Amino acid sequence: MGGYLEELVGTRASYVLDLPTQRWSRIADVPLYQTHSAGATDGRFIYSVAGQVGNGGSRDIRADSFKYDTTTGQWSSFPALTQARIGGALVFNNGTLHYFGGNPVDRVTVANEHWAITVDSSGNATSGWVRK
Repeated sequence: MGGYLEELVGTRASYVLDLPTQRWSRIADVPLYQTHSAGATDGRFIYSVAGQVGNGGSRDIRADSFKYDTTTGQWSSFPALTQARIGGALVFNNGTLHYFGGNPVDRVTVANEHWAITVDSSGNATSGWVRK
């Protein structure tokens, strides 16, 4: 889901690993040149939450979020996190995405917030992000 090429040049390229064959294959590009985002899956959708946009050293820290439908091969918008973050963690558990940690816009402060958002079987949020 995005990342860097040589010399910290941002890319939108995304790949998926086929575990049985141990082979990577290209999927649709993520909508932004986003790095340091948090990713998780519910088995059908891959969620990419928050992150840095641009090349190495960028100060463009965002809350933008997206989901990738593995059936249609398309990215779409997902509700943005309530605050811009980089380097946080994301897990999917029992119909809920949980985002925690990371760094805010200053890139130095260690954040200890935890947010959650409920997701239905179609990958749609049933509410907004809630601080836990």
